Amino acid sequence: MKAFDTENSVWSRFSPEQRGQMEAYSVHYRQFLDTARTERLANKEIIRQAENAGFHPLADFTSLKAGDKVYWDQKGKSVILAVIGSAPIEKGLKIVGSHIDCPRLDVKAMPVVEKNKIVYFKTHYYGGLLKYQWVCLPLSLVGVVYKADGSRVDVSIGEDPGDPVLFINDLLPHLGKDQAAKKLSEAISGEMLMPLAGTNGEGEKTKPAILTLLKEKYGIEEEDFTSAELEIIPAVKSRDVGLDRSMIMSHGHDDRVCSYANLAAILDAAPGEKTQVALFADKEEIGSVGNTGVQSSYFPDFIAELLS
Repeated sequence: MKAFDTENSVWSRFSPEQRGQMEAYSVHYRQFLDTARTERLANKEIIRQAENAGFHPLADFTSLKAGDKVYWDQKGKSVILAVIGSAPIEKGLKIVGSHIDCPRLDVKAMPVVEKNKIVYFKTHYYGGLLKYQWVCLPLSLVGVVYKADGSRVDVSIGEDPGDPVLFINDLLPHLGKDQAAKKLSEAISGEMLMPLAGTNGEGEKTKPAILTLLKEKYGIEEEDFTSAELEIIPAVKSRDVGLDRSMIMSHGHDDRVCSYANLAAILDAAPGEKTQVALFADKEEIGSVGNTGVQSSYFPDFIAELLS
């Protein structure tokens, strides 16, 4: 067996044809990074691409045959795609797992607070997040709100070029001497991760004016936050890095680099002897819990449906 090449990069060993293929893959990968920004948006994009490639909801089938392409949508936050093989399911499956959630700030149930006439959103961090990296960074607010009448409202602020963004302010160096003396892991605490939402109020208070803006744009009341799933993520899309454009900078590499490879593979998969399954799971960042994480029953339920 040939030893692993530690001296030369893969790029230097690629043929011109292979380099072209890699560049084309990277273009599609960047498009995925910029579209599948959260687990909900990833779910939506994966299903869109799957349907364009001939996949259909498993519930649409009364029986399955070799070559059928099916998918299972788990509450808009996880997805399973499968290409049915010629051998019975009992003979085994080819399964590749990946996850589509990534580190972020989650907005709390009653998040809008005012301090010194400045309005903030209270948050708690999700996943393997380095807190000091999230200050002084343009941030987007994305997610869903379910109103009292049961209707769903999709929220997106900061994703379009003309949108305002949120921002977690920090101390200037000459004001932050005590902060600078702390360890890196302690200088920015979780309680400090409160994005600034507005400063222009009417009269003595600012909070009512910010709530009015939310009501005018999305029709939501403050109480609607209790039934919302709103996430705060960097409002920065992917960019090429280096003068030679040899790398990609983006939020979400940790999960997208595996989930996009999984998606590209299953969309290109030809029917074979064994059924091929691509799992795109939620909640991996926090232990795969909940009804969209792999500790729940939805993946065994999917396999049971294939067997029925």
